[in-house]
Amino acid sequence: MSCSRILGIFFASCSIALVLVSMVTDFWIIDYKALAHWGLWHYCSNGECLDVKAGTVYNDATRAFMILTMSASFISICSSCASFASHDAAKRFGSIGAVVSSISAVVCLTTAMAVYTGETVRNVNRDLSSFTYGWSFYIGWATFPFLCITALCHFIAFRKLPAAGYQNI
Repeated sequence: MSCSRILGIFFASCSIALVLVSMVTDFWIIDYKALAHWGLWHYCSNGECLDVKAGTVYNDATRAFMILTMSASFISICSSCASFASHDAAKRFGSIGAVVSSISAVVCLTTAMAVYTGETVRNVNRDLSSFTYGWSFYIGWATFPFLCITALCHFIAFRKLPAAGYQNI
């Protein structure tokens, strides 16, 4: 049981790191003709970087859901750490909190990446020969299996807990 909790904490930590790297870097889309690249926060062309305007709805939604993903992953880690307590209620509530927050992180990441992918295909990629997704975008999608493994590890830890009842009190 503690092995799956430790693995859950490890994969949740890796997920937070990957989402953070994906979110702060500016290589979500690369334009080879204009020698430009942009991410969620900056647009860079010819060595000059500008802030991406607020109000691009899909960009704002992607930012928000990526931040929610990191928050849910952090809550998952905290809940999993709380489940190491010796009290049965702390184990049970910590484990179920880790499961719920891990699944929430998966849903938030999937929403963020699906919104960005769908909108950039529709709005940005008019000339498919010059635009491509960059490594920051792919790191965002690569976080998905890490979060799924996190949720699975936390669920296994929760299922291995003894059943609640009067005989355990």
